[in-house]
Amino acid sequence: MVYILIIYAVSVHFVFTQTIIEKSQIEKLPIEIITPIKSVSLDKNAGRCEFIAYNKYNKMVYIVDSFKHKIYIYTDDLNFSNSFGAFGQGPGEFDSPRSITFLTNGNSIISDMNNYRYIVYDNNYNFVVNIPFPYQVSTILAFVYIRADSRNRIYLNFADSSSGSIFTIKTIDGSDSLKWGNMFSSNNKIFNYYDNKAHFVLDEKDNLYCAFINKPYMQKYDKDGNVIFEYDCSFFPGADSMQKKWETKLKSDPILKENVLASKGYLFKNYIKCISVDDKFLYILFNGEKNDPLYVFNKIDGKLLKKIIIEEKSAPESSILFFDFSDKNNLYIIRNNKTISLLNK
Repeated sequence: MVYILIIYAVSVHFVFTQTIIEKSQIEKLPIEIITPIKSVSLDKNAGRCEFIAYNKYNKMVYIVDSFKHKIYIYTDDLNFSNSFGAFGQGPGEFDSPRSITFLTNGNSIISDMNNYRYIVYDNNYNFVVNIPFPYQVSTILAFVYIRADSRNRIYLNFADSSSGSIFTIKTIDGSDSLKWGNMFSSNNKIFNYYDNKAHFVLDEKDNLYCAFINKPYMQKYDKDGNVIFEYDCSFFPGADSMQKKWETKLKSDPILKENVLASKGYLFKNYIKCISVDDKFLYILFNGEKNDPLYVFNKIDGKLLKKIIIEEKSAPESSILFFDFSDKNNLYIIRNNKTISLLNK
């Protein structure tokens, strides 16, 4: 059974639907099993590689290594091509890069977390310019992702208490273009940033899809910042598992519980691992569920359609860290054993 709740948002002036899916409906979903057609191990000296991105403009695949402060580049069939980056604060240097996105002219932009900036490179990976983050971000917040739309605007997920927004859209020169999205309120302003962190992606029409890391919610916004649909994901097995794990942790640690309830400490629930979108579907991977099933939604109306199991026979005990399904033909996955995989749709 699906419950539809109509919410009238006075401050934003639009109407959207919040959908709650029962556990019984999730359990009846059809399952599709896909096996990679190619898997490649990263260099043995690679560090923490938790972000993979497909560049539709040059048809290359990029891996971000936040520990080694490098970007690895592969062809669309996963042959190694190039790498760049080193530790530091100067041009061509990073301190814990977290994500990469691409502009229509072939340039790339990398979020450089501990240097509190994002960096623009040309299509030959030459340094162009540094642009500072809106404000410094705690190193606890590892999820400093950026995206670019078809108008070369840059999207950042920084909760802004002054405006109540969760997304800041900037022009390429770093000036603010727009802010939107409604913040989840917190008892402590410091925790607003944690409660409003999200994995998010843009489709070809600049619709934005986001799934919150510490709240079991998923949303779709149109290109003007209006909410199209919102899902309460509490009944998904992974979200339920992470919630119970969080509750168990609080019960076993009275001091932690006291601090959390008094808003003196924060315990991440970490519901979501990744979200991606292609020309038809939205894909979400929850933490806490065996075999890392990917839940597939119709991206137009948010209808839940099926779940996909990626069968990695060469490393059955490994787990998915991140994926990019934006290409019409291929799926790209990175695992915790430093393996990247190519799958056909």
